[in-house]
Amino acid sequence: VDGKANATINSVREVSSFLGLPLSGWKPETLPEPAEPVIDLSPVISLSSDPQNQSALQLVTTAVRHACPTEDDDRLFRYDPDKFEYLRDHYRIRREFSSYTVLTYDSEAAGILSGLGFNTA
Repeated sequence: VDGKANATINSVREVSSFLGLPLSGWKPETLPEPAEPVIDLSPVISLSSDPQNQSALQLVTTAVRHACPTEDDDRLFRYDPDKFEYLRDHYRIRREFSSYTVLTYDSEAAGILSGLGFNTA
């Protein structure tokens, strides 16, 4: 969604500049929110692991997989390759990392996530 919005913003800017229209600052009013915009990793509790032993990399991986579930995409496309065109044309809305806020007490993970574009708290 963010990529399409940015491409549209740039197109409007170029066309308005060429035609002398006052739309150089135009942008969409809103973009759809992610279904779950807050990723709470503080702390992650599971039966198989102690949350205190979650490495920064494991926390970052959890956040990235939440925002960009490539395993789900792989299953969809691999399960029925004949539906590739349909799936591509009806792909779910995906937002960039900057649309998510990650809650974590791990400062190393927070630094990595910020570097990737996530908001951290």
